[in-house]
Amino acid sequence: MYSTERLVDIDYEMSSRKPVSSPKCDASESDDQVVEFQYLTGWKFYVVALVLELALFLVNFEITIVSTALVSISNDLNDFGRTSWVITAYLITYTASLVIVAKLSDILGRKRTYLAALLIFSAFSGGCGGAQHIIQLIIFRALQGIGGGGLYAVAFVMLFELVPKSKYPLFTVISTSLIALGNALGPIFGGLISQRATWRWVFLLNVPAGVLTAVGVFLAVPNDFPYQGMSIERSKPAQRLGNIDFTGAFLMLSSLALLITGLEEAASLLSWTSASALVPIIISFFGWVAFLFSQWWFTRPGSSIQPVFPWRFCCNRMAMGLIL
Repeated sequence: MYSTERLVDIDYEMSSRKPVSSPKCDASESDDQVVEFQYLTGWKFYVVALVLELALFLVNFEITIVSTALVSISNDLNDFGRTSWVITAYLITYTASLVIVAKLSDILGRKRTYLAALLIFSAFSGGCGGAQHIIQLIIFRALQGIGGGGLYAVAFVMLFELVPKSKYPLFTVISTSLIALGNALGPIFGGLISQRATWRWVFLLNVPAGVLTAVGVFLAVPNDFPYQGMSIERSKPAQRLGNIDFTGAFLMLSSLALLITGLEEAASLLSWTSASALVPIIISFFGWVAFLFSQWWFTRPGSSIQPVFPWRFCCNRMAMGLIL
C-alpha cells in the first residue's frame, strides 16, 4: 500500500519541481538549458533500493510468520483464548497506519518518517520477543503494526520516487514479488523457528534487520529526498505540524479498531447479538461517518489542514478505483 494522494498528484509534483541550471552551459544558454531531476545514482541508489525492498519483505513476512507459531506462544504464555489477537492487533494498526503515515511523510519528509516507522517496528519487535504475558504481547504487536504499516507505505512511495517512470514496471514487479514471497515464506519459517528454537525469534529477527536497514537509509538517503539538488522552499516544521489532520487520523484508527474488535468478538462468540460484538460495530459506524464528514470539512477551500483522505478522491473515478 502506498500514498494514493502522492500517486494521483505525482505528475503535478514532477512538473512543478524547479529546474536546476546546467553548470556546463555558458551564460548565453543558462536560461534555456536545464538538467533533469537528480535521481540517486551509484552505490546510494543500490543501497536505498535494497533497504526499501527489504522493508517491504519484512513487514509482510511478519504478517504470516506468527500464524504457525501461535500454538507455541499459547503454550508458553498459558493463554489460548486470546492468541488470535496476536495476529489481529498487528493487522488493525498495520492497516490503519498505511494512509496516516504516508500522509505524514508528505509533510515531515520521507527520510524522517521512514526512520521513525523503522524505529517503532524494530523496537516493538524486540518487545514482542521479550513479552512475558499474552496482554503484553498483544499490546506490543499493535504498536509493531503501526511501524510495519508506516514502513510499507513510505517504502512504496520512496521506491517510485527513486527511479524515473520508465523503470516503474520493473520496480513494481520486484516489489510485488517480494511482498508475495514474504507472505508465502512467513508460515514456513514460523513453524521452523518454533520447532528448532523458541517462538521469540519470530519477532527478534526483525531487530538486527531493522538496524541494518536504518544504517543504510541514514547513510544513503539525502535529508531532502526526493528533492535533492533542487531549490525547494519549505515551510517551518511547526507550521507543517499544524497542517496534519490529527482528527481524521484518530477517527480512522479508532473506527477501524472498533470494527475489527466487534467482528472478532462475533466470530469468537458465534453470536451477532452479544453486546461485546454489537456495541463496537455500532460505535464504529458513527466513527466512520464522523471521519468522512471531517475529511469533507478539511477539504473545503481555505482550510489549512491537509486531510488524510481528501474529499476530492470521492469525486474521482480513477482515484477511487486505485484505492479499492
